[in-house]
Amino acid sequence: MSKRTFAPAMIAFVLLGALVTRPAFADTTSPGGVPDPGVPPVATGPVLPGGGTAVPTSAQTATPVAGPMASQILSQRAQVEALGEQLTKLTQEVEAATQARQRTFDAWQNAKDQASRLQQQADSAATNAYKQATQLGPLSGYANDVGQLNELVPGGLGLASGADSPQSAVLDAASAAALERSAESAYATALATEQQLTQQQASVKANHDQQAAALASLEAQNAAAAQQADAAQDAVDAQLAGQFAAGTLTNGQAPSSVALAAVAAARSKLGSPYVWGTQGPLTFDCSGLVWWAYGQAGFHGLPRVAADQYHATTPVTDTRQLLVGDLLFFSTTSRSDWTTISHVGIYYGGDFMIEAPNSGEVVKIAHIWWSAFFGATRVVGAVPAPAPGPPHQPPPRPSPNPIPSPLPSVPAPPPLPSPSPSPSPSPSPSPSPSPSPSGSPSAPPSTAPSSAAPSSAHPSTSPSAASSSSAPGPGP
Repeated sequence: MSKRTFAPAMIAFVLLGALVTRPAFADTTSPGGVPDPGVPPVATGPVLPGGGTAVPTSAQTATPVAGPMASQILSQRAQVEALGEQLTKLTQEVEAATQARQRTFDAWQNAKDQASRLQQQADSAATNAYKQATQLGPLSGYANDVGQLNELVPGGLGLASGADSPQSAVLDAASAAALERSAESAYATALATEQQLTQQQASVKANHDQQAAALASLEAQNAAAAQQADAAQDAVDAQLAGQFAAGTLTNGQAPSSVALAAVAAARSKLGSPYVWGTQGPLTFDCSGLVWWAYGQAGFHGLPRVAADQYHATTPVTDTRQLLVGDLLFFSTTSRSDWTTISHVGIYYGGDFMIEAPNSGEVVKIAHIWWSAFFGATRVVGAVPAPAPGPPHQPPPRPSPNPIPSPLPSVPAPPPLPSPSPSPSPSPSPSPSPSPSPSGSPSAPPSTAPSSAAPSSAHPSTSPSAASSSSAPGPGP
């Protein structure tokens, strides 16, 4: 490749790899700054068993029956959590924009150095061309003709041509200057984006901190109302739980090993404090717990923020088909706009989920928040459930053997006759006197069985007295 064509190509290659003005997930052309990888899951309302009829909005969004202070606490919690998710996303976007700004700055500096070097070469080539033209003396007016002849004559006339010609050097310098201007423009765009996101981050953070402080004050000064709010919320969700019938129709499917490992990882963090903006291993917010748990299970494809996690995973449109490890999403402001999602939990089976609720609480197993339910998704595809084996038939308990009636008594044999006494004792003692037999023989052992019933060979079936854990176990 000639020097003339190599230099612009090299500059273009460097810039193509570096001119990234903004990360893809920070693209403001899609809602919430999330790229559009296709048609996102569209929530038309929560789904009843069968997936055909939505829960009436008035029923699902019914305000829990509570006093005004309890209602205010519930509303404040939802606002703080939504601001927290928004702030987490902005923080990520600022970090990405900072990296993009640094990359484009480096690319601009490289292009600038390249343009300067090629411009120097063009200037040098022009100077040499001038010197060569002056050496022609009175024939200097024919310098252009001589240059063309230099290119036509085999071996040339000893004059610069091709990649070393002044024309080539000037073209290279012009291309480099254009790329430098493009790189400078990309850097300016990246810098403006970073500054804009930083301002947004500061504004949202100030609002989040203010609302979080207000919530903490409300709950501290109105502990009874906070408890009332929790109880009212639980009552509403319990009323709705039967309509959703979560996990009751799995159609021969079972959770994947990745999903089960994620649930086990989340369960291992029960009791860990909620701290906004953290993703373990000691403290978590709601989406941070989900992100960490699936990362521990070996799956690293989840975004960090709840709304993005919904957008990046596969919808489960029928709540009856929920499997352990599925993700549950919640919004207090919309049932159709996925960018309003503000909370996420991991399905645990039955009517339960594992979640990091909000400030002041800990990671726990809780009833599903049906009154704010937005939708559910699956991170990793399900697997076929193992085929059921034959029903277990416990061996029959043997019935006690009947006690036989007593056998008839056997008459004792007549006693042996006693030996007649010697008329006169023998004067000589016998060397080994034989013992005289007993006057009556020993009675034979009784053959009648004991009257006691035999003990069972099976363990007792009475329930254990050991207390069970208050938290339910995960579903199948």
